[in-house]
Amino acid sequence: MSDKELNLSTIITVIPTIFTFNNRINIQSMFHHIDHQCDKKINTIIILGTTSESSTLSIAEKIYISKSIWNKFNDRLRIIIGVGGTDTMSILNETNKLQNYCDAFLISSPYYNKPTQEGLFQHFNYIISRIPKRFILYNIPSRTSVNIDPETIARINDKFKNKVIGIKESSGNISQVIKLKKISTITILSGDDELSLPLLSIGAVGVISVVSNILPKEMLNLLESFKKGDIKTSVDNFYEIVPFIKACFIETNPAPIKYFLKLKYGFNDKVRLPLVKLNKKNQSSLKKLYYLNFPDSI
Repeated sequence: MSDKELNLSTIITVIPTIFTFNNRINIQSMFHHIDHQCDKKINTIIILGTTSESSTLSIAEKIYISKSIWNKFNDRLRIIIGVGGTDTMSILNETNKLQNYCDAFLISSPYYNKPTQEGLFQHFNYIISRIPKRFILYNIPSRTSVNIDPETIARINDKFKNKVIGIKESSGNISQVIKLKKISTITILSGDDELSLPLLSIGAVGVISVVSNILPKEMLNLLESFKKGDIKTSVDNFYEIVPFIKACFIETNPAPIKYFLKLKYGFNDKVRLPLVKLNKKNQSSLKKLYYLNFPDSI
């Protein structure tokens, strides 16, 4: 297991996978983007997450991305790799192949199969017990069709206290987070930018963020002011960010954030099917919002 400190009380940016016009990985553009995140004091990133379109990547592409980013940035950043799928054995195989290129894994519950809570526990138990890495659980029932109940999360955390270091909570259910906080000591991270401040107020310690791809400084300021007890500043910061959060999910993630990155860096905003680029109306809305807030970019 990696001995590098992994502080989750921070803003963690999920990095999109940038493609070339002929649908290949543009690793140099990804390097450029991650360099900018480092410059803005982001110290932890996730690759191969939902925002990274991981479900459209081959295992060879995942290894290429992970190895390339690890070799270039592991001395500057903490790197977390997202893993997930429908089949426990396939996920274990993928995790095993990627374990040399990260400090920890973000592991989602299986999707499509709709396992029971016992099935979820056995799934996580099987993988975590076989891989010598730290893990962050990922609960996102809107994509997997199954919620990881607080009791199941607590059970997993109790068994793997030194390996399961947190949970990315994207259920959208604040009552669930309150219950989880009551029955478990697991570290909670907001997995939803729009609920970042509400979840911080009930015990989350950090945010796994999409909007920090374009507003890293602003998201860090929100978190730091909250941690210092300056609630007014954190609330003010939050409401300044909200229009960008809304825009990032105006269509299916990551199409909107890729369009923002096109405006910011000139990156190709291509997404892989079955996703498509933003429609013209939404492109116009995002462009107006972006240049209104960043007039020097025009």
